[in-house]
Parts: sequence; structure tokens; C-alpha cells
Amino acid sequence: MRTLIVIFCLAVVSSANGFQIDLSERGSSTGTLSADDSSLQERDQQEESSKRASDLRDLRLAKYALLAGDTAKAERYIERLGSDHPRLSHIVDRYLALSAFMQNDYLKTYNNLKSERLNLISSYEEICLLRLLSLFALGKNHPDYNKIAPEYDNCRVITNKYTNTEHFWLTNMKNIATGDIAKLPGSKLTDFTSILVSDDTTRLWMKLALYSNREKLILKNIGLLPEESYRNIGIRELLGMAYYRDGNLERAKEFLEDLNTPNADNIRGDMALTKREWELAYGHFRLALKRKDDSLNALERAIPLTWLLEQWQDGLDLISRYVGEDYDPIKLLALETSLRIRLGQYDKADGNLRYLTSKLLGSAPLDIQLMKSFVSLMRGDLKQLKESSAIACKSFDGLNCWIADQLLVWDDLSKTSKRTDEVNASIKSVDFMMSEAKNDITPLTEKVLIDQRDIEELDSREIKLQLQ
Repeated sequence: MRTLIVIFCLAVVSSANGFQIDLSERGSSTGTLSADDSSLQERDQQEESSKRASDLRDLRLAKYALLAGDTAKAERYIERLGSDHPRLSHIVDRYLALSAFMQNDYLKTYNNLKSERLNLISSYEEICLLRLLSLFALGKNHPDYNKIAPEYDNCRVITNKYTNTEHFWLTNMKNIATGDIAKLPGSKLTDFTSILVSDDTTRLWMKLALYSNREKLILKNIGLLPEESYRNIGIRELLGMAYYRDGNLERAKEFLEDLNTPNADNIRGDMALTKREWELAYGHFRLALKRKDDSLNALERAIPLTWLLEQWQDGLDLISRYVGEDYDPIKLLALETSLRIRLGQYDKADGNLRYLTSKLLGSAPLDIQLMKSFVSLMRGDLKQLKESSAIACKSFDGLNCWIADQLLVWDDLSKTSKRTDEVNASIKSVDFMMSEAKNDITPLTEKVLIDQRDIEELDSREIKLQLQ
């Protein structure tokens, strides 16, 4: 073994020497190598340029996905870049944090932004607000809660050039997060000298009061509003909302009755819901969607109403628009499937159910199994019907237990259940037989063997004997 190693080393050395000798014998070889190096360098630059273009494309697509609210797609594009990208790492961290924030995962948001490399001025102004908001949401239980005050001071200074309201919301969110409720504007009468200087500042204060569930503070100080404020549509919407939340529906209606805005329509719809006027409420929400087709408030209320009012096709149309904070593609697809079943679109419903079953890894809830059983019955898929009814029966669904039993009786239960003719015309219905029986019934005649009065007399005599 040692001999082989020595021979191998000698062979390497001799080949290296031979290469050096060959170079010394070729006087013009230096120029040839320089050309090769130039070619290699050019190829490396082309590869780097192509990689850079690919990275920028993924970054751009991730940004568009975030703007569209599709966090899952955005994260797939970001994963292609990698968190340790030499030039884009700070952007990758920011996009991942933004995606987590949109999914209400505030701990993940903060963890993506707490790196020291993001404290550079060029990066800090782009992430400090998101870092602060995640700390606000995490609250006092987070170990970095005490960093809110210095983080707020630094962020306010570096982003001051971007605000027109002197960081009104940031300041008051900080007061709420730290428990300084007394510092919120409107707590003192003297605060209104700065609050009511314009309609913009008035709206800001009213929105904050509604956000912090202090609508009574608005109603208490409504007399301080200048006359021209009542002509402002935004202020009237907020006053209507304040009265609605306070339970004074008539007063709220007065402020909203002649406003043609999505917010006013949504509030009117909410008022109709409190009175259980489903059709009127649905009309208001549809009108709000006509004015603003992506109004989440209207969508979240109109979609359940489509089921109550049996507007199945409208339900499908509204579901396709919904991308709210509670967006769950599995639940939405299940709801879409139920609507398609009501429309009789069994083939499309079956495709959805197969996809849901695969995504849920075979552990679909009972509602999914019930839909699978019904769709299988309607499509004549006896194999699937047998499987789904058995699973639903094990979950104690009585109807599917009956279906599983009938599958043992009938050759094709699907065809049998769809028959419209009488199974046997000669067999009379139970109701008909009962109606016939009523005409034939004769009352029973009782043959009196012993008179009841004699029995009572004997009983009374026995009682007297016992008393003696």
C-alpha cells in the first residue's frame, strides 16, 4: 500500500514537472492562456448576469404576490432566493416578515427583523415600523417588550419625512401597547383644541376612538363639532357607526340615510342584520360591493346570506373575490363545493372533494364525508358511496348508516333513489289503508256480566266489615 502511494505521488510530481517544461518550450502559449481566461471570465459574467436577472424576477414576483395577498406564493418565490443571499438578504428578510405579518404571525415577523444587519440606516427606515408593530402585538410577555420606547424614538425620527400626521397612529398604538390609555387624545377637554382644527384631524380622532371601543366619548363630545363637520361624508359615516355601536339605530340611520358610500351601505346592512331582515341586509351588502367590489366587510357578511337566501350562484361569485385575513383555501373550497352541490354541479363538486381529501391526507372531517356520500349517490359511483357512507356511519351519522345498509339490499341504490315511478302499483299506501279502515270500524259491544254498582256495593260492605 505504501508503495502505491509513493508511486502515485511521483506520478503527480512528474506530470506537474512535465507541464512546467511544456510551458517553457512554448513561447507563444502565454497569449493563448490569456484569451482562454478572458473567455472564462466572460462566461462567468454571463452566468452571474443571468442569475441576477433570475433573482430580480423572483423578487419582483414575490412583491406582486404580497400585494395580491397571496403569501404562500410569495414565500415560494422568496425560497428560491435563499435567506443567505449575499446582496438581497435584507430584502428577503423584509418580505418574509411582511408575509408573516399578513398571516398574523407576529413572533415570526419580529424574528425576521431583529437582526443587527437591518439596523443600518438604509435598511432600518424600511423595517422599523413593521418591527414596532410586531412588538406592539406581542405585548408584555415578550422579552424584548422593553425595547418599544427606544425603538419608537429611533423609528419616529428616521421616518418623520414620510408622515403628514406627525405619526398620529404610531404614537397612539404605542400608548395602547404600553397601557398609557390616559395619553390618548380626547381624554381631556383641552385636547379638542388640536383635534377639531380640521376635518382630517377630527376623522383621525374618531377612528381612534372607535378602534379603542370608546364610541361613547364621541357621542359625549358631539356638541363640540363645528357646523361644517356635519357636511363631511367621512365624519357622518363615523358618527353613524358610533351611534350604531351604542345601540341607537334610529339616530345612526339619520346620519347615514342619504350617503351613497360603501361604508354607509355596510352599516345599514349591519343594522338590518340586527333586526333579522336578511333580504334587506343582503341588498345593502350587494350595493356596497357594487360601489367597491373588494369590500371585505360586505363580502364577509354577504357570503353567509347567500346560503340563507338560497342564492347559490351569487355565493360562488362572492367566494371567488374573498381574500381576507381569515383566508383558508381549504374551508373556502369546501364552501364552494357545498354551493355547487346545491346547483347540481356534481362532477365539479366531485373534483373538489377529491382534491380536499388528498390535501387533508385522508383525515377529512365529517362534513366532507357527508358531501362525498351525497355526490357519489348522485353520480352513481357505488364504490365511492360504499366507502364514504361507511366512514360517515362510523362517525355516528344515522342517514349514512341507513345508506350503507341499503347498499346490501339494492343492486344499484343510485338508480333506485332516482326512480319516479311507483315501485309496485298494486300495493296500497299505508295512509289509504288507514282511511279505508276507518269506514269499516264498528264499535265493540260490551256484554255486561256484573253490574258495576253491585261491585261498588260489595266493596263498601267489605270496608264496613273491616272497620268493625
